[in-house]
Amino acid sequence: MADGLTHEESGRAAIAEKMKAAYYQGVTMPTVGKDNGLKVGSFATTERDDPSWAKLVEQVPYDEMINVVYNGFHLTQPAPTIGLPGTSDENGPQGFTATLLGGSSGMGSFNRLGVVWSGAHYGLMTEVLTNEWGKKGAAITDCSVMAKYMDYRLGVLAGQDLWDGYSREMATLDGLDNDPAIVTAVQRAFTNICYSISHSHAMNVGNATIITITPWWHTAIMIVACGCTLAALVFAVLAFLGAKKAKAEVTE
Repeated sequence: MADGLTHEESGRAAIAEKMKAAYYQGVTMPTVGKDNGLKVGSFATTERDDPSWAKLVEQVPYDEMINVVYNGFHLTQPAPTIGLPGTSDENGPQGFTATLLGGSSGMGSFNRLGVVWSGAHYGLMTEVLTNEWGKKGAAITDCSVMAKYMDYRLGVLAGQDLWDGYSREMATLDGLDNDPAIVTAVQRAFTNICYSISHSHAMNVGNATIITITPWWHTAIMIVACGCTLAALVFAVLAFLGAKKAKAEVTE
């Protein structure tokens, strides 16, 4: 299908609808948030085509899954519901596959096929990489920071799994937890990420409980950043008032 490449939200939303009609017709809403008592630590030797992956992944809330898909800049996010640990990974396919040994992972590119970003090309991401070449693990983008054309909707619908960036103003999967095609695609992407991590050294954690924390330095940086922003606003107001007063005095 002849998709366009656009930074405009309306255009990307329209393309997403075309992709759903072309590739996800008849898809029904998958199960989300069901407690099956499964943890990813027991899947370290489970093949990707094993149907038990569906039982594992259907336990994870939608927002928890998209947090993992969204934010893969030099790391992967944890998914506490199934005990999936966060990981720290170097940029590029070498770092990703070095840490996620045996995960059959790969990295995409900025390139286009015609006018379609490679990560949004269903023919490449699903029909070639997965169906023909047998990719089992996660496909990560090249750096996606502020690259709005690397739309999360278009990517997951095409077969892209993980973004080498962070969502910020690009969080186009937010609020789509009732969309059968999107949820199906997100679950597939999340499953591929789980496969890569569970088949790597990252799972040498035994029966540890996975919890998320905010490190002290992150909080400190946020406080300093907020303080600097406030100070800049105060100085801007004072400068404006000073200039206004000086102009009034000259007029008089």
